[in-house]
Amino acid sequence: MKFLNILTTSAVALMAVSSASAFAAEPMTKHAPHLKAQHHKAQKLSPNDKVELQEYIEYEKREPCQFYQPIPEGFVKDGCHLKPIEKKKPVKKMAIIEVINDYELHFAYDSAQLEPAAKRILDMIARDINTYKPGEVTVAGYTDTAGDEDYNIKLSERRAQAVSDALTQYGIPNRVLQKKAYGEKHNAVKTNDGVALKENRRVVVEFRK
Repeated sequence: MKFLNILTTSAVALMAVSSASAFAAEPMTKHAPHLKAQHHKAQKLSPNDKVELQEYIEYEKREPCQFYQPIPEGFVKDGCHLKPIEKKKPVKKMAIIEVINDYELHFAYDSAQLEPAAKRILDMIARDINTYKPGEVTVAGYTDTAGDEDYNIKLSERRAQAVSDALTQYGIPNRVLQKKAYGEKHNAVKTNDGVALKENRRVVVEFRK
């Protein structure tokens, strides 16, 4: 009888070891089909995290959708299932260059010629550049809403170029001049299409750090 008890105990122990080994060898997706799509991701877990996830899946199979066990590291609840936490890629923030001073020059209708009044502003820009010592000078051209949009882009380019050329003659190096052309976008005064307004026919010069 004693021999029979020993034999029975040994058999039970052997069955337990065999069952544990078989479970360890089986892919985790067999115990949780809803993780099949995430199987590849689960394989990248550390050995300890794999054991934790495997124990969780075994428990969840016995007690589905109870979530008495702690959620494994790197996963969250999705109804009665688990899903891996997706790491969001960091969003690169665009550096905002501070404007330290600005100037505005206006133009006649359908013209990129500098008016006599522009000389006073250009003199001021040339004088102030030694005071502010900007790292960049932007020269942005604009038009009013009269005329074709594509034509206005080109007209705003010519206006920005005219101011840029004048500043170069004042000794401001080309390396700090950045030209931009907006056409009839970003008007100083909002108007309907087809409105000729001098306030919108302009070039804005900005000193930036």
